Amino acid sequence: MATVDVVIATRERPAALRRSLTALAQQTLPKFGVIVVDDHSTPPINSWLHEADFPTLDLTILALEEHGGPAVARNAGVAASDADYIAFVDDDVEAEPHLLERHLQVAESGDGAWLASIGPMNAPPRWEPQIWSLWEWRQLEAEYHRMIEGVYHGTWRQFHTGNAFVPRAALDAVEGFDPRFTRAEDIELALRLAQAGVAVRFTPGAIVWHSPVRTFKSWRQIASAYGRYDVAIDRMHPDMGWLDRINVERDERHWLMRFARSVPGMTMARPVIGRLASGVAIALGVTGFTRPALAGLSFVYALEYDHGLRTALRDQEWFADGSARPEPQQASPVTGSSAAADSGTTAESSTTTDADAAAEGEPESEPEDLLESENLLGSERSNEAAAQGRGGKSSRRRSRGRRRASSGASGG
Repeated sequence: MATVDVVIATRERPAALRRSLTALAQQTLPKFGVIVVDDHSTPPINSWLHEADFPTLDLTILALEEHGGPAVARNAGVAASDADYIAFVDDDVEAEPHLLERHLQVAESGDGAWLASIGPMNAPPRWEPQIWSLWEWRQLEAEYHRMIEGVYHGTWRQFHTGNAFVPRAALDAVEGFDPRFTRAEDIELALRLAQAGVAVRFTPGAIVWHSPVRTFKSWRQIASAYGRYDVAIDRMHPDMGWLDRINVERDERHWLMRFARSVPGMTMARPVIGRLASGVAIALGVTGFTRPALAGLSFVYALEYDHGLRTALRDQEWFADGSARPEPQQASPVTGSSAAADSGTTAESSTTTDADAAAEGEPESEPEDLLESENLLGSERSNEAAAQGRGGKSSRRRSRGRRRASSGASGG
């Protein structure tokens, strides 16, 4: 039987991580491993989480020596695995019991072809989100419905590592995540996977429940970051005409969104318009006018996205050498509480509140990169997959008595 490891990158969200691990302990797949990579939390997660806390899980806890972001952390988790398939879930999701089993069924249905499976990140029952978190969910929900109804099929543009399942050999072929990306790292990875011949399948029954908690400030920063990293993707893959595609699609959107594209050019007006639109949208949401509030937030998101995109376009050094990648950071296995004294730095920035962590007396902030990878722009993007192949080198393995995936085909 094919082997599976779940990789979870985490940073300073203890309550959410514990719930995520508790849900994984209920999986129907009889045997799998879980690799948790601590992206240099303060305090380190091994000061409160131990492998013995979840005796039914084959749990390994690793720690990065310095904060690297979600791409670096996930690469470290993959490097520590020797499984045939890697499942990626975020540290703030709770998996349904059949998650891994359903992903595996899809991934192994390709008759030797590489298939990656993605599943929905659904809003949990009785969830009471902030209006901007509701906006995120509505974007994802609309995209899920379009894929279920056959308007389009899942491709690399819908790929998200909040709930994904990928052949290990395919990850090796493209050399994993680009560690320079702290946002949109999943989309950039999926592009290279598509170029290597990996097809993406949307699996509606492979469900995780997701209740993100973030500040409005961090929500706006996400939009700006997507704009910056779309420029990075365009510079890394110049033959795609990535920004040209995006601009064509955005020209077809609502007039209010087209107006938002013109605002970043108004240097003095943009902050004023942004604050005004944000205030109105939040006020509408608080008073129960959900539909106009969500429309206002779409305008704000487009405004911030354009600001990030234009800022990156003006920066000639931003991913000027698209092929240059730093050496991978190594992760060390941790046991007991011995590593607590080895981690002395705090988060570089604190922009997103984790209310559950605060309730447990833990640090209530998370870094700007957020370690969350919903493709919030996915529903605005077309579904063209690139077809050029790319080879790569294998990452190191951790030895747990499992066979290695063969290169060039999915493990079965």
